[in-house]
Amino acid sequence: MVFIVGSRLKELRKEKRITQKALGAILGVRETTISLYETDVNDPSDSIKVMIANHFGVSLDYLLGVIEEQVTPYSKDKYIMLTQEIDDEERSLLL
Repeated sequence: MVFIVGSRLKELRKEKRITQKALGAILGVRETTISLYETDVNDPSDSIKVMIANHFGVSLDYLLGVIEEQVTPYSKDKYIMLTQEIDDEERSLLL
């Protein structure tokens, strides 16, 4: 089984130059817990995953490895992501 959350978390944390200790304080967990998440020894709870995504401004889909692009969390004012291609008629109906 391939784990994505840990590697994405580490990548995001390093991009923002945040230490494990600082991120742990933000999320209300210990520094060692962040290390265990990043090495995929422990999986963050769903509520922690939401906090991570919100803190770094990425979607849960990105954090979980569903998509590869770092998109911001869903906003109905910006866009709707679809799981499959749609034709012009369906697109018109949605708009």
